[in-house]
Formats: sequence, C-alpha cells, structure tokens
Amino acid sequence: WKNRFVLAASMYARLKRPDLIYTRCCRVARYATLLGLPVVVEYHGSGMDAIRQLKRAPLRKNLLAIVTVSDYIKADFVSQGIPSEKILVEPGGVDLAPFVKMPSQHVARKLLGLPDDRRVVMYCGHFHEKKGVQYLVEVARHLPDVYFCLVGGWPEDIARLKCQIGDLTNVTFSGFVSHGRVPTYLAAADLLVLPNSGRCLHAYRTCPLKLFEYAGANRPIVASRIPGINSLVNHGQQAWLTQPDSPRDLLVGIERVLGDDTLATRLASEANQWVQQYRWDHRAKRILQH
Repeated sequence: WKNRFVLAASMYARLKRPDLIYTRCCRVARYATLLGLPVVVEYHGSGMDAIRQLKRAPLRKNLLAIVTVSDYIKADFVSQGIPSEKILVEPGGVDLAPFVKMPSQHVARKLLGLPDDRRVVMYCGHFHEKKGVQYLVEVARHLPDVYFCLVGGWPEDIARLKCQIGDLTNVTFSGFVSHGRVPTYLAAADLLVLPNSGRCLHAYRTCPLKLFEYAGANRPIVASRIPGINSLVNHGQQAWLTQPDSPRDLLVGIERVLGDDTLATRLASEANQWVQQYRWDHRAKRILQH
C-alpha cells in the first residue's frame, strides 16, 4: 500500500507541474524522478535503507540532491554507491521566534511551580536509554541542593527512572508537554543538559534538535561529547562537553558550569550566537542555493 500511495502522490504532483519536489520519503523520490520531476529528498537513515528505497534514482539527473544531517551518514550513503556530489550535509534547524518572547526565569518558575531558591538543571526530550537520562539521575544523587527537572518521557520510561531514583527528592518529572510550552520550561533552568549515550549508532547519526532549541533559550549547555554533538559545537565555547556514559564526568561538568557564573553566561551567549545560522529559513535557502 505504501508503494501505491507514493506512486499516486507522485502522479498527483506531476499534474501540478511544480518547480521542485522536496520530500522526506525515498520512495516518493524514486517515483517522482521516474516521472521526470525535479526532486530533493531528505533522509537521515542508513545508506542501505536509502539505496533499497531509491534504487536507481540517485543516478538520474533530476534527483538534484539528497540532504542529510551528518558527515557520518553521508559516508554511509557513499559506501552504498550514491554519488558524493549528490549528497548535501545540512544539520537540523530551529524556529527561534518562540524564544524571543520567553518569560524571565523568575516568572517561568512561578508559572511551572519550580523552586525559586535553588539551582535548576533541566533535560527535555525522550527518556530512551540512548538519551542517557539515567546518568543524569545518578548525578542528582550527588547534588541534593540542585533541583533536576526532567521534561518528557513515555509513562514506562518515567516508571523505570522512578525505580532508579528511589527516595531522591530533588528530581521531578513533568511528562510530555506541548511544544509551545517548551520555551517556558527552558527559561526556568539555570543549566540545560544533553547526556546522550555513545554506545550505539545513534551517537553518530543523531543531530539533536534539542541542542538548537537549548541554544535558542540562551541558557548554558552541558552535553555528551558524541560525534553527533561534537561535530556541531566546541567544548568550552558553545557548550561544556563531557565523556559520554560517564556519570562522574557529567557530574564534574555540571558542577563546573553551575559554580562559575561567568563561564555559564559566556557559554549561553556563544551558543545563542552560534544557533542563528541554523534557523529553518536559513537552512532552506542554503539547500535551494545548492
């Protein structure tokens, strides 16, 4: 049914005679190029999956580009026979408009019921093991005076972490919140954390959108030194990078940034300047120019 659907969608697109088809579906790219349409496809998966779905489409002149988010994925595509000149590496992006109207830290904490007299460390996203949130919980044991706010997580993931927490009182879970409320949560934090694990392929393929949103929130960031993050930001400049899968190094990094207001302010400022180039409209212009 997928093939029937994408074939029908491609034929419908042909009737509209567009100047360009931009798709996140390799099957659409395959059929649309067969129909003579100019196509750009964006794909973040493995090279094997890409070539299985695209088949001979990369060899057609009207497949103008394959967009992906990391050099690692590009190399994987090339290893599967996709021409290097067809591949454009363009990291993810962010809509910065919601962060321009963020409330102050004091107002955000009042709105969310967070303590105003303690440092707040925040994580926002999924709680899968590859995200490394379990290491952040271990850090919380050593920083009883710091409040850890974990935003997101499916119920089963939250239950797993609550078992790990035991009698800790400085960790709270909000569950998933609407995307429109995320800037308010980030505004409430003193420090934002990406503790991603480095023990899976995800560490190479990921281009975490939360990194861009964290930077847009103008708060200091502590993140794992995995390829998907280390390729985007520099240690001590846009973020403080720590050894992945090391609760001890994560603890040291959090203490380092929380204990140095000058460093924290500089990290936040440099990250906010860095992220301006990754606005979605800037990303789209670069892709169209390519």
